Amino acid sequence: PPFNPFKAVKADWRALRFCSAEIRADPRVALAAVNQSWRALELASPTVRADKEVMLSVVAQKGDLLHLASPDLRNDSEVVSAALAHSWKALLHASDRLKGDKGMALLAVKTNGYALRHVSAALRADRQVVLAAVSNYGHALRFAERELRKDAKVVTVATAQNRTALRHARGLPGAEAAGTHGLARARLVKGDEYLGRPGSIHVHGHHTAEKAVLERGYPEF
Repeated sequence: PPFNPFKAVKADWRALRFCSAEIRADPRVALAAVNQSWRALELASPTVRADKEVMLSVVAQKGDLLHLASPDLRNDSEVVSAALAHSWKALLHASDRLKGDKGMALLAVKTNGYALRHVSAALRADRQVVLAAVSNYGHALRFAERELRKDAKVVTVATAQNRTALRHARGLPGAEAAGTHGLARARLVKGDEYLGRPGSIHVHGHHTAEKAVLERGYPEF
């Protein structure tokens, strides 16, 4: 029987490699392939990256591949939402309009609070967005607008997730000092990583590990 590219690709997406350029540019064939594996997008014609159904299938499997979609699709709420459901990093590739969209921001920060760093300034000042972010990544507090870093509820939620996030608070009595002390205690657990001595509580004579961590200012872990 004559070779049927659609049936071949539907049976195994890798058959797309042996198809003509015309067939590889056919969205129907491309969709049959990417429904099996997002990797099929590498074999299809670049023109199918402007096809919504094809890219919906791709980003649902690997959200950060949103960057391969056409500009129109990176500005499409449905496509970007599907990508964000898989990976918050899709936000990096969304259009500026959708980076400023509260619904998109919430999807991203609920997946990973670090995404707060990449939303618009207006959304970093939105209490609901910031609370959603710090509830799963306390240190996202540092990306919030200053007024929210003074908000008692926001700070409470952030420190409940990670007590060392207190150092990012502003305007609360003793917040920065308490945060720094908490950070030192947390790092004491990783004494082997920062001080070279597992479980050590003394370095340089009579200095405690906590004091050494505070004085040397190791980066956040």
